[in-house]
Amino acid sequence: AVISSNQSIIDRSAVTTIITDTYVHLPAIFLPIPLPNIVLNPIARPNSSNSWNVTWAVDDETYITSYELQEATDINFTAPNVINVPVGTQNSVRTLPLQINNLF
Repeated sequence: AVISSNQSIIDRSAVTTIITDTYVHLPAIFLPIPLPNIVLNPIARPNSSNSWNVTWAVDDETYITSYELQEATDINFTAPNVINVPVGTQNSVRTLPLQINNLF
């Protein structure tokens, strides 16, 4: 800086620091939702009223909202009927006409 008057000129200097924008990049870690361990229990043959139980065991239902059951009349499940069962459902009833070739 220069200060001047009629009598003298004063020249002064000072160190200045310019602060620029600072960016901090934090790591972003994305992990897939872990697949639960689902064990399908053996399915028995239907009884005389064409009823049977389908049960399974799951180690952790934290990220599960429903289960998908598929029913087909051919072993390759080329055109299955899909049934969504909400988590926590203890009893779900589905009534169909009697058939000899239902596969689950």
